[in-house]
Amino acid sequence: MKKLLKTLFLILGTVMISITLLIGNIHSSSTSYPNITTKFNVDKMSSYNEDNLFTSVTLKKFYVIGVTTDNVNQYRLVLTPKPNSNQYFYMTTSKHKKISVGQKITVKGQLNGRLTIPDDKYNRHLQSNVLNKNATMVLVKSYK
Repeated sequence: MKKLLKTLFLILGTVMISITLLIGNIHSSSTSYPNITTKFNVDKMSSYNEDNLFTSVTLKKFYVIGVTTDNVNQYRLVLTPKPNSNQYFYMTTSKHKKISVGQKITVKGQLNGRLTIPDDKYNRHLQSNVLNKNATMVLVKSYK
């Protein structure tokens, strides 16, 4: 009887630990990339200190205003929170889903400071009005 209780206790303990880890992972995945609008005013990204721009966020339903590919078959994207915004988000990501100008996409990733959108051979197909503009860099984890 003691051996049966001990085995039952071990099984129950294992199940409880598994449930706790599962719940923790579900909670972690939903909170580790919070909506960027809960952390920043996306219409005024240039007003934030560079040190504040290193955090994980989700850019939910941002507009693609520029898309091109580079020599290693990756997308280079320019996104804005609104169609006519001058707050740019620049990123490079793998080319696993067709992306085109005008569509809205959701990106999970890490803000990585600021940069000037390069006017180089890889970006030659971007609109000229975004080249050499300041943007917030995003390291992409996933997009849809």
